[in-house]
Amino acid sequence: MSFGVTLHTTITVFTILILSPDAAAIQTYTDVTAQMGISVPGLGSGTAWGDFDADGDMDLLVSTSTNPKQVRLYRNDGSIFTDVTGSSGITGEARNFAVGDYDNDGLDDIAMISFGYLQTRLFRNLGNMQFQDVSAAAGIYGTYFWRAAWVDYNSDGMLDLFACGTTNHLFRNMGNGTFEECASSAGIPTGGKTCAWFDYDNDGREDCYIGRSGANLLYRNQGNGTFTEVAAAAGVNDPGGTSGVCAGDFDGDGLFDLYSVNINSPSNKLYRNLGNGTFTDVTVAAGVGDVGDGRTATFIDIDYDGLVDIFSSNHVHSNRLYRNNGNGTFSDVAPAMTLTSPPDPFGTGFADYDNDGDIDVFLATHFGNRLLRCEGVTNQWIRISLVGTVSNRSAIGAVVKCVSSGVTTYARVDGGHGMGDCDSRVVGLGLGDSVSPFVVTVYWPSGIVEVYDDLAAAAFVVLTEGEGTGAAGSVTAPVEGGLTLGVHPVPATGTFFIEPECPDGPVSNAIIDVSGRVVRRETVVNSEPFAVSGLPAGVYRVTASQGRFTTHAAMVILP
Repeated sequence: MSFGVTLHTTITVFTILILSPDAAAIQTYTDVTAQMGISVPGLGSGTAWGDFDADGDMDLLVSTSTNPKQVRLYRNDGSIFTDVTGSSGITGEARNFAVGDYDNDGLDDIAMISFGYLQTRLFRNLGNMQFQDVSAAAGIYGTYFWRAAWVDYNSDGMLDLFACGTTNHLFRNMGNGTFEECASSAGIPTGGKTCAWFDYDNDGREDCYIGRSGANLLYRNQGNGTFTEVAAAAGVNDPGGTSGVCAGDFDGDGLFDLYSVNINSPSNKLYRNLGNGTFTDVTVAAGVGDVGDGRTATFIDIDYDGLVDIFSSNHVHSNRLYRNNGNGTFSDVAPAMTLTSPPDPFGTGFADYDNDGDIDVFLATHFGNRLLRCEGVTNQWIRISLVGTVSNRSAIGAVVKCVSSGVTTYARVDGGHGMGDCDSRVVGLGLGDSVSPFVVTVYWPSGIVEVYDDLAAAAFVVLTEGEGTGAAGSVTAPVEGGLTLGVHPVPATGTFFIEPECPDGPVSNAIIDVSGRVVRRETVVNSEPFAVSGLPAGVYRVTASQGRFTTHAAMVILP
């Protein structure tokens, strides 16, 4: 694809000084739990990072599985964390969490699943670290789930909630503060113990990989609100007793791969995405099989060399940090980085809690709940926070590509994965030891693609959808019933075209600005394209409705 005109760009940047390689120490992790004011006794279960007070730093959620089961919310006050659980309005227990802005108001909300006998709960963020339990009013319910995750599976710009269990619940966000449970009608009723949402076939739709005691499942998103199970055909129906799954692009080819963590089996599995709808098992060649005693895992470029690594935890064996060697193989560097313990993490959360650029981690384990601070990173980096406008505000499902000195890295904004993992949504990209110019491309869930070639290393950057350099092309909305919608060109410099089509009668079209105001309406009788012009520069949502079906697409108009 070719990249064209530059939109008006508003970028928030915070830059800090990093030490040269000669002045920096070898990268290691130090236990700072007590020093930072954190104390969570008991057997750890889930953990999650989120900027719950919207002050620019990461706050922490932790849960335990021992009686009395606890949920702790810690506010990040810079030099220390403060336990604000008692005044927050958050109560109950949590196997794990999902953090995301389901109502697009700019505040991180929290979904919590219990250990079985208590209902799933949704806490709406009211601001100032205050939360309200809106589960009943929102229509969120269900027990005996293993993993919660946020995802915009139907690409309507609103986060849906997925609760993975023996029987799944998929809660479709209706956009009015309520949800509709639709797992069975969507064809995704059978679940397991863990899930990872990602777009494995690069068709712009979020697919779901589920790990379970039997053969794992891969649900392909059909784009019409339904899914088809294709794990066997795709070659990822791992029968090893999976406890945690995650998705990441370890070879930088733009295709997201899978890592399946198994327990009571010979080994874990690394599946490389071949780009033709299938995967191949490269576990042995890559050297990441471990011992089949696993809990959970995460793909992350831990050392900022531009190569995506794998952190994997075990039940009774040490944690592994498989460093990507760049040639299809990995080496375990957990001992050198002092990441082997505490063992048995059920939940891991990676985040830069102290805003110094490197990647820290919280481990919720059965041998202590610990905050480990990273020190000694020598490579260059950039950390990017994405804000959706047409896409969901949390930008969950967005993919960020970085090309630096010939190395290409892809990262995805995640809504929850593994056994109990919820990382910071701030994307950390490694630039290696180069100070050469680099290019960042953001693939938004709306279909909008934007390019940034003027960013600086060692910076924290906020990128807002619709404020970058546009990539010429078109956006096709998900199919709803027999209703389809196309918009082109994207971005437009004045006039653009809307192509709705429905065999069942007239289609009502609306163009909506970022404030939610309808700026244009048009009804098409014969399903023919029509031109739109005269709108101010900005980001818009285009909708097409016929009967009970509505579909959405994104549009950017350049100044």
